[in-house]
Amino acid sequence: PLFIKAVSERIKEAIAKQLPTEEARKSAIIIFSAHSVPHRIVDRGDRYPQEVSATVDLVMKKLQSEGVQNSYILAWQSQVGPLPWLGPQTGEVIKGIGRQNHKHVVVVPIAFTSDHIETLYEIDIEYAHQAKESGIESFARAESLNDSPLILDAFADIVSTHLRNGEL
Repeated sequence: PLFIKAVSERIKEAIAKQLPTEEARKSAIIIFSAHSVPHRIVDRGDRYPQEVSATVDLVMKKLQSEGVQNSYILAWQSQVGPLPWLGPQTGEVIKGIGRQNHKHVVVVPIAFTSDHIETLYEIDIEYAHQAKESGIESFARAESLNDSPLILDAFADIVSTHLRNGEL
């Protein structure tokens, strides 16, 4: 669908424009970062983690069909409070990648369709700082979908389909 294509395009742009060398572009680990939720929400039957995971799988299949063969992981961000939340946490994943001597990452805000505090501050500032402290040389972030023509077309298609089918 158009949403998968839109995310895939943003990732390819980040790899091409933000990573300095061909070696960096080929070896960068793609970190899909989604907003975490408490385990108690998931335990009640919320399908959010499965839906995010399925989206990541579809995006990677699309990228792989276009020759992007980077390793990837799904991580979760923005945990607050004392309850157990979905993990692994994005910051811990970044530190782990650094400990494994990987030097290049691309962070993809997979469950965020537009820029806001969790992309502009948490990813762009906090996680970029953690990456640098962890020995990661290249930190890139795929741009949020914001006003991408593809995402706007995807939204229009979803609304149109629901209206045609009488689904509100």
